[in-house]
Amino acid sequence: MDQWRSINTHVPTSALFLTGYPIFLRGSIHWLGYRSDITVVILAFNVHGEVFFEIEVPSAIVQPSDYSLHAHGESLCILDNRCSRDSGAVPFWVMEQYGEKQSWCNQFIIEIHNYNFRVLGFWKEDKFLIENSDGEIVSYDGKVGSTKVVLASEEGTKVVLAIPYMECLVLLKGSDGPESRVDGSSSASSSNI
Repeated sequence: MDQWRSINTHVPTSALFLTGYPIFLRGSIHWLGYRSDITVVILAFNVHGEVFFEIEVPSAIVQPSDYSLHAHGESLCILDNRCSRDSGAVPFWVMEQYGEKQSWCNQFIIEIHNYNFRVLGFWKEDKFLIENSDGEIVSYDGKVGSTKVVLASEEGTKVVLAIPYMECLVLLKGSDGPESRVDGSSSASSSNI
């Protein structure tokens, strides 16, 4: 049965401004945002438990800028996209242990010096999709530092937006019906009618 219902939960911070697109990872929806005192934070909502919580960002991120939040495998990561305009390099932080501020590490720096670019997201473990200043979609291999154009732009066209998508099944609190397994099958027995 489809229906809307209200949940009573506490949002842990006041005057929070969210930026970018949400990332679903580890059963929670994550947003990058900042508080009214200009500190950057990740706000997360656990779908099953229906609770909000905060995740601290790396200490190097001290004020809102052109940061973007991504999922890199099963880890959260943050990219500093403003650096691509300034130096042709983008710092890439990965949270190695989910929820632990001390586990943020500067994995590597994406360096492409030929043009300004914007990181759209990941498509393989160490491969990024990047939009260059010509509107082309470029694959960047982080292990070897090489690039390859995967979608050339036609005159007058430009990619405006790329939104990451990840399939998932999460049992919502208070749902009626059989519990679903990750493979989509039901744990309830079936009978022929």
